[in-house]
Amino acid sequence: MDAQATILVVDDSPENLQVLSAVLKGQYKVKVALNGERALALAQAEPNPDLILLDVMMPGMDGYEVCARLKSDPSTENIPVIFVTARDDVAEETKGLALGAIDYIIKPISSPVVKARVRNHMRLKQYQDRLAQADIKVRQLSAAVEQSPASIVITDTNGLMVYVNPRFCELTGYPAETLVNQNTRIFQSPLTPPSTYKEMWSTISAGKLWRGEFCNKKLNGELYWESASINPLLDENGKITHYISVKEDITQRK
Repeated sequence: MDAQATILVVDDSPENLQVLSAVLKGQYKVKVALNGERALALAQAEPNPDLILLDVMMPGMDGYEVCARLKSDPSTENIPVIFVTARDDVAEETKGLALGAIDYIIKPISSPVVKARVRNHMRLKQYQDRLAQADIKVRQLSAAVEQSPASIVITDTNGLMVYVNPRFCELTGYPAETLVNQNTRIFQSPLTPPSTYKEMWSTISAGKLWRGEFCNKKLNGELYWESASINPLLDENGKITHYISVKEDITQRK
């Protein structure tokens, strides 16, 4: 992923731009800016750079103002900024970090230091990007489950419910909060033979998908039929941690 990343280098000295570009080229795509105004324009252009190396002391708009503007703009606020400066001063460094910079590189420029700092922060950004993408997928999956027309129930390995979706609550008449940590036995009716449950537990405890039908009981005592698919959920070691049931009300068909 590093080979595809774009680094924006900002410095009012053409010599410094040349040195930093030479250090980074080959591993990253490099864009350069000689002043703060040009830096903001390049940072805001799509696609945004993945990281910015920003000189502090520049005429006109200095690095601190550039950083402040970047962090105040929703389109650029998440771009990591590393200040590059000749001023090795705690107060100056504290000021930059307070504005949202993630690191400092002190001039004169050391190629190994620049490469190491950039590499480490790019890895961190890539990890954060993956977390953000995973979070989006989780939210999408959660919305799909919550809005599913099918009943969905997740239990632990003992049959205690840890999640029920709104459709299941609508069907059974039970509020979700009363079902969490309850055993699924509360729905059982005499019309489902014990052999069905025996076969189900034998199948899913072996890590296999089970499909079948139950006649269950609602909160008001009314019976209903459902077709169920129950699948084991495994952890990274292949151990069963939960079971997920996807159910369809087939009372009218029966």
